[in-house]
Parts: sequence; C-alpha cells; structure tokens
Amino acid sequence: MDVKRQPRSKLIYIIFTIFAILPLSLLFSKEIWFDEAYTLSLIQHDYGEIIEILKTDMHPPLYFLSLKLFCEVFGYTTICSKLFSYFGYLAILILGITVIKRQFGNRCGIIYIIAVGAMPSTYLFSVQQRSYTWAIFFITLCYLASVRYIETGGSLDCVILAISALLAGYNHIYALVTVGVCIGFLNIYILIKRRKLLYKLLAADLIMAIGYSFWLFILIKQTRDAAGNYWLKSIEPLSVVLFIVTVLLCGLMLIIKKNRNITMILGAATVLGVQVVGLGISLIIRTLYIGRYGLLALGVAAVLIGICLNKLDKAIKYIGCAVLCVINCISFAITIQLEYDNSYSDFIEDFSQKLKSDDTLLYCDYSFGMLSYSLPNYTHRVTIWQDWFCAFDNLEYIDKTQVKQNCDDSGEVWFFKSKNTEMPTYIENDFNYKIEDEFHCDYEYMELYRLTEK
Repeated sequence: MDVKRQPRSKLIYIIFTIFAILPLSLLFSKEIWFDEAYTLSLIQHDYGEIIEILKTDMHPPLYFLSLKLFCEVFGYTTICSKLFSYFGYLAILILGITVIKRQFGNRCGIIYIIAVGAMPSTYLFSVQQRSYTWAIFFITLCYLASVRYIETGGSLDCVILAISALLAGYNHIYALVTVGVCIGFLNIYILIKRRKLLYKLLAADLIMAIGYSFWLFILIKQTRDAAGNYWLKSIEPLSVVLFIVTVLLCGLMLIIKKNRNITMILGAATVLGVQVVGLGISLIIRTLYIGRYGLLALGVAAVLIGICLNKLDKAIKYIGCAVLCVINCISFAITIQLEYDNSYSDFIEDFSQKLKSDDTLLYCDYSFGMLSYSLPNYTHRVTIWQDWFCAFDNLEYIDKTQVKQNCDDSGEVWFFKSKNTEMPTYIENDFNYKIEDEFHCDYEYMELYRLTEK
C-alpha cells in the first residue's frame, strides 16, 4: 500500500461528509414561496388528479408523484418534503465519490464536490420543495454516461444515459432540453467520429423517444397554451447575465488547447445549450425561460471545473479550490439568511390572530399561493384564473366586476397583492383601502390591505 496516497484518498470522503451535512441545517425553515406552496398543495391530491392538474401546467409529473409517495411513507410535513430534495442534492455529491472519482481521478472528484456547492443557488435548491436537485442529478449522470460511452462503447453506459435522460425529462421541461442538447451533440459526434458506436446509440434514442411519447403530446399542448398565456412578460436580465458569464467561463476553459477534447466540448455544449434554447424561444416565440432553468446544468459545469482545475499547476489548483471554498461560505451564509428570514412565518402567526371565520381573503395576482396553503380554513378568492389553480382546493374564482357584491355579506375583507402589482381599478372604485402590513418571502414583497365599503 502506498502510504503517501492514503490521506489523499480519504480526503474526498471527508469533504463529501462536510458538504453533505451543511444543508441539513436548512431543513427546519418554515418559509415557503409560491412554487413550494403549489407543490405542497398539489401532492395533497391523489395520483390521478396530480397528473390531470399537471396537464394544464408546464410541469412533467415524475417529481410530484415521487414526492407524494415519499410523503405518504414518511409524512406530509415540510421537513419531509425538503428532505426529498436534499436526497437529490446528496445524489449529486455521491457522483463525486463514485463515477467522477473513477472516471477522472480522486482530485477531480474533490474539486467537483467543492464546485457543486459554489454554484449559484445550490444550497437553495438542496431544500427547496421543487424538482431542481433531482433534475440536476439525472442531467449530470446522463452527461457522465455519455462521456463514458464515447470512451468504452459499453452497452451499460448506453442504457444509463437513456434512462437518466428519460428521468431528467420527466422531472422538468428544461431538464428535457438540457439532456436533449447533450444527446443530440453526442449523436452528431458518434456519427462523424465513432460510427461503430452508432447502432447502440440509435437503439437508446428509440428507447428515449418511446419512453417520452407518453408525455410528448401533452408537452406540445402545454407549450402551445403557454405561448399565449404565460406569467413571464419579458426576458429576465439575470438570465442574460448568466448566459454571458457562462459563455466567458466556457471560452476560458476551451481556449486552453489541452481542454479541447470531446469531454469538455460536450460539457460546454450541454451547459450553454439549454440557455441558448431557452433564450432563443423567448426571443422568437415568447418568454418561457428564466435564469434558474439554466442552473439545471450546474452539475455538468462542476464536472468541467473539476477536470479543468485538476490539469493546472498545483499552486493554481489550490488557489482555485480556495476561491471555490470562499464562494461556498458566502453562498451558504446568504442561503441561511434567506431561509431563516422568518418575515413570512412571523406575518402568518400575527395575521392569523386577527382573522375571523367569515373573513374573506382577496387576491388579484399570484400572491394567493402561500396564503391559501398556510391558511387552509379560510375563503380565498382570486380575480385571475388558470386551470392549474385547482391544485389549491380552497381557492375560488370571482369576476372582478362582482367583487363588491360578493364581499358584502362576509366579515372583514383582506386584500393581498405584490408590491410590483398596481392597485386594480375595481378596488380603487368600489372600496376604501388601508395598508395593514407588509412581508416578504423569497424575493417577493407583499402588501396587505383592509377593505371597507365606500
């Protein structure tokens, strides 16, 4: 046994343990935002209803069905639903001590794990009650299996890339785009450079096409409906910034001659491809993409950083790892502050003391999500409607022209809106309104008004 190598081989497991433990401190936050409220409300329905509701939304069903099954076994609590996302994060890290360590070496595995934590929103995703961590895991696994297949031509690698691509696609629409770019690029490379491997890959392509055909027509309908009625109004500046930064980083990696290999090029194409497609759709059709969807490829980006840094001189490598560790500390501190801000939970605690059983809670925008989940025993009325709102069982649609007469016989009328939403004319014309409170959740700032008759 080489004694000199022994501490180094153990270091990867020490680093893995540290990064695996960190997000556990985030599990106990009570703060939720709209998308999480939607998740938690949706999984209260039975499996068939979940699929029917999702057909009217822009989400594939795998994450929600899996989360429901997990919660049925372990309980419908916020901690359990956060824990399910944490396990996805843990799976991303496990790739570092298994597949990446085996394919690219011990040091690359260490840098990968550190880089995962340094990526934007990793710690937020690790406990967010959404599909992001599992989508990232399946995308990263698909990429690694693709690289492995190029190297070995093994049937098992071809099967793994097909299955992981399918699972990614059934978790998130932009995860489907990401693996689509990866496998599309892989097909082109194999066709040009490694034709002997083409037959197995075409068989995998067929399996993926058949496997996703069950949701494909629903996806086409969802996209067509969203093109005419989607909540995004313009391209998010952050998504443009993320794209520019990604282009620069990929360019810096590939400008080095020894990095110009299929592993790095395929990874760069995967990381950039989802952003190009998302921004392209937003420019040509309408805005259907936001920056965080591009972060679904963060696991692949971490692999590229691991490979690239591992090839540099020892001093530069250590400096790079130190910088990544500093970014980790900053990112984790920001996440702790966001998760334990308590603005929303404190508001709910205070506001619930004022509410009476016959009070009405009124909304003109998406601010209804958190409130309808947190206050399930009250009447929640919205003046906007989309079919997927039926995930919230206690929500009622009310025409804005009928607000006054429908609120006459109730108790107090409380009106919520985002700070970014203008006061509707039907409130200004028919009611006296007085601001009672403000709170924020995630990056959204909300206002509460008490309405009285004019």
